[in-house]
Amino acid sequence: MLKKLKRYSSYWQLYVMVLPAAIILLMNNYVPMFGLLIAFKNVNYTDGIFGSPWAGLSNFKFLFATNDSWIITRNTILYNAVFILLNITIPVILAILLNELRSKFLPKLYQSAMFFPFFLSIFIRYHLRT
Repeated sequence: MLKKLKRYSSYWQLYVMVLPAAIILLMNNYVPMFGLLIAFKNVNYTDGIFGSPWAGLSNFKFLFATNDSWIITRNTILYNAVFILLNITIPVILAILLNELRSKFLPKLYQSAMFFPFFLSIFIRYHLRT
């Protein structure tokens, strides 16, 4: 037991380096899950989310009793399927096409041209804040 503790304590710098990433992961992925409570409550804005009465599954019964629930569910599934397919196939096709180019300069130029709008939007957003 003491040997394991000594082994883990010898890597304390690595644990300190992982700590900011772990905090960001918790903040981005787990803290927003408290918003799921809204689906199960009758939200009263004066009492807040935690002070509102519990509704259970009655909100879902109301949603699926409407005629539009099938359309909403179908659209959500279809949009997700299309986005998943496009986000897998288009980058793979572009990577294969760039790999087939004989020149060493052209793939780098094309990659830069593809990522330029992304970096430009970051640059513009940064300068609009200041």
